[in-house]
Amino acid sequence: MSQIDITPAKTEDFIQLGRLNYHGFSATPINLLMFGNQNEEEQIAHTQQYLRKCLVDASCKLTKAVVDGQIVGFAQWHYFVEPMPVEDDLPSNWGEGATGPLCDASFGSMEKARKGTMGGRALCW
Repeated sequence: MSQIDITPAKTEDFIQLGRLNYHGFSATPINLLMFGNQNEEEQIAHTQQYLRKCLVDASCKLTKAVVDGQIVGFAQWHYFVEPMPVEDDLPSNWGEGATGPLCDASFGSMEKARKGTMGGRALCW
């Protein structure tokens, strides 16, 4: 069995991480409704933009899983030593070809639940 190495993700990993995200979610029914009019390149670019924001967020840690020199997965963790701020951090633009109102409704409901459960607390998620 091959060993899985977990290491910090770097900017140069973002293209592969975007591909993993695209291939992991592109064929799901909800993703087809939300992002079906975006091609692979557009969805990868959107993921890369999101990951770049994570790198400058002091609370965020990005890790990658590597097997035999190939990136096979990634994770995003947030550590709030101080209480987690309650602010709106949803993108204002989901990208060309995305169904914005559906993206807002889907991700917005998750964001609302996250803020209601975790907002104002020190935590890791």
